[in-house]
Amino acid sequence: MKILIIQTAFLGDLILTTSFFREVKEKYKDAEIYLIVNKGTEDILADNPNITKIIPFDKSKVKNSILYFFKFIQNLRKEKFELCISPHFSHRSSLIAYFSGSKERIGYEKSGFSFLHTKKIPRPLRGKHEVDKLFSLIHDFPEKIPLSKKRPELFFRES
Repeated sequence: MKILIIQTAFLGDLILTTSFFREVKEKYKDAEIYLIVNKGTEDILADNPNITKIIPFDKSKVKNSILYFFKFIQNLRKEKFELCISPHFSHRSSLIAYFSGSKERIGYEKSGFSFLHTKKIPRPLRGKHEVDKLFSLIHDFPEKIPLSKKRPELFFRES
């Protein structure tokens, strides 16, 4: 199974999401996890054992060239993803999820173009931690998951 996760947020949010990558890998044991990140942030996750492939996405190029966006999507479709998880509220992330070709697309019901998701998750209440919001995309009761499983994880190569 190939899973695509769209996480084009800033570096701090990307680091907070690292426990989510592990949780997805634990839930879908034999899955290959592909991750879209903002260009320039990919190195922080280069050694994460839960991620099969990191795909940098240059948002500034999209603003200047719609052709870049279509080429990006065209390359994604070649991967034949079965599941796409989009923890974003942007229209662009919903479009990427839809055009990725994934049969199942999980996202928040209040995201832009949420009608493109096949499974819509209610946005967790304000005041919930960002990690609980992420976990709500794959778990019904994320608050019951131990705090120790929600801590960020960074992996570094030994020199």
